[in-house]
Amino acid sequence: MGNRENRGVRLGIIGCGYVTLDRHLPALRQVPEIEVVALADALPERAAEAARRVPRARPVDVEALLGDVGVDAVAVCTPPATHTDLAIAALDAGKHLFLEKPVAPSLEEADRIVERAAHSPLRVLVGFNFRRHRLVARARQLVRDGRLGRIQAVRSAFTNPVLDEAIDWKTKRELAGGALLDRAVHHFDLWRFVLGEEVAEVVALTRSERGDDQSTLVTARTTEGTPLFTLALDDSVVTHDLAVYGTEAAVFADCCRFDGFDVARRTELPGSAAARLRRARDAIRRPAESFRAVRGGGDFRLSYVAQWRHFARAVRGEVAPSPTLADGRAALEIALAAARSADSGSSVRLR
Repeated sequence: MGNRENRGVRLGIIGCGYVTLDRHLPALRQVPEIEVVALADALPERAAEAARRVPRARPVDVEALLGDVGVDAVAVCTPPATHTDLAIAALDAGKHLFLEKPVAPSLEEADRIVERAAHSPLRVLVGFNFRRHRLVARARQLVRDGRLGRIQAVRSAFTNPVLDEAIDWKTKRELAGGALLDRAVHHFDLWRFVLGEEVAEVVALTRSERGDDQSTLVTARTTEGTPLFTLALDDSVVTHDLAVYGTEAAVFADCCRFDGFDVARRTELPGSAAARLRRARDAIRRPAESFRAVRGGGDFRLSYVAQWRHFARAVRGEVAPSPTLADGRAALEIALAAARSADSGSSVRLR
């Protein structure tokens, strides 16, 4: 392990589509602990395009990437229908694994990856980058510290325009596309991450026009009885927010704004002079933190940077990976249960 620590983690990326080009590669440029050394894609020209953005990386085919003894870790950033075989092949090749969400299109395929990883000392991290979002982390800490009192409910929304209608799988549920499996799955993970509770039952409504589950509304309850609600849209404006309501206070996190964090007390009216003064005071207390977020391209992009830094530390054995494959499977199980609920018109209980 000593040599690896001296030279950093050498990463090979399989899948050179939009997320790799627009999210991962820009983030990795800010993570000196990781060096991207190889790039592969089903379309060689896309791997070549990605390699032009990373001068020291070689465009290769998947077999060559997995067989390269100079590659310590592999990132699988391909469509979810290909995740299972590629993830298992990476582990079989002795590579640490970064696996994009959702981990697979089905629980059966997810379980194949989980089973293979369970018999390996290699580190595996699932790509739920919002766990590393500065405002989400702050909201979680308030919940864990008991500052909100007893949690009464969680509400969230994650909406966006369709990024690329030419990506066929993005609109098909059986390929793990649509707002439920591709977008809301992030918030299903955040439910568990922020509250530390498991989901017991879900009810979902969806509307499909140009693609499966284009508009989705999911309500649920945890094993502790906490009500949950999330809205996910694949063809609307950009929003990404989280609200946690407690008996003593509520926290509101607008993840698209560097100053989008507020904690409201139970006895405080939102428009009161005291509330406005408190929000101004809170903003003044954190100017350096907000400036770093703006300078770094915003908290959304910085969440990818933090995710990759965590992966490097996990590969080096300094921290346990989070989120784990078990976390990825749990979020997938909620998404698939929501899909069954939308189809049947009934609530679905999770095991």
